[in-house]
Amino acid sequence: MNEEPVRAGRVALLAGAAEGAGLATAVRLAASGMDIALVDPGPGAPAEETLRRIGATGRGCVTVSADPSDTAAFSAALAHVRSVLGRPSVLLTCVGGTEDAGKGHGGAPERYAAARRALRTLFVTNRAVAQEMLRGGGRILNVVRPSSPERGGGRGDRTVVAGTAGFTASLAPELAPLGITVHFAAPAGVRPGARPPIGAPPPTDTGSYPDNIAQYALCLLDGPSAALSGQGAYLSGSPMARWPAPATTPTSRGTVATS
Repeated sequence: MNEEPVRAGRVALLAGAAEGAGLATAVRLAASGMDIALVDPGPGAPAEETLRRIGATGRGCVTVSADPSDTAAFSAALAHVRSVLGRPSVLLTCVGGTEDAGKGHGGAPERYAAARRALRTLFVTNRAVAQEMLRGGGRILNVVRPSSPERGGGRGDRTVVAGTAGFTASLAPELAPLGITVHFAAPAGVRPGARPPIGAPPPTDTGSYPDNIAQYALCLLDGPSAALSGQGAYLSGSPMARWPAPATTPTSRGTVATS
């Protein structure tokens, strides 16, 4: 199937996505023909690698250092993205639970604060970018990051997953008449009520969670997916992405980085 008419020239904004699933998805979306905007409080070395890989695809990319949970900061970042690349038609927001509360070792107050921050990030980014999509529709995917390679997720993660699922389910019917779909994805290990069978061996290879998120995001961009909204996917895989070698297709579009 030819993806070019669907994705070429569109803009994807990825918020809170300076590592893992966000960066893997950014590279995959760029390879499919989209320009990329990364908005994160502190893009570091992983983001630099992502910029290099996006640049190799020939697509435009802008990075903005901003807190996606802060309305004023994110609005300013969104205005900058719009002025450089255009209006985004795809939003991917990554939020986490336990890693924002001391890598899972925080007490109840820290977990509550991390959950509030995650849900605040969803509210701020979804509301702001949905306004940009009113003219031509769009796709929104809210992603919960896995907590660590060693753990399937703690209480903080489960709180964020439950909040993300509820937020997505309530927002989807409001935006569907406007041509905007909203979905969420989370690690399979923190699915509510999920318990592995006693004595069952662990799966030998389920790929990487970031790569599985990237593939899921691409599926949601296809034309037939416009009829679906409010869906959730619980995906397995290791927390680390497996970077493929990017295909180099030079164009006149460059890579722009800003702070």
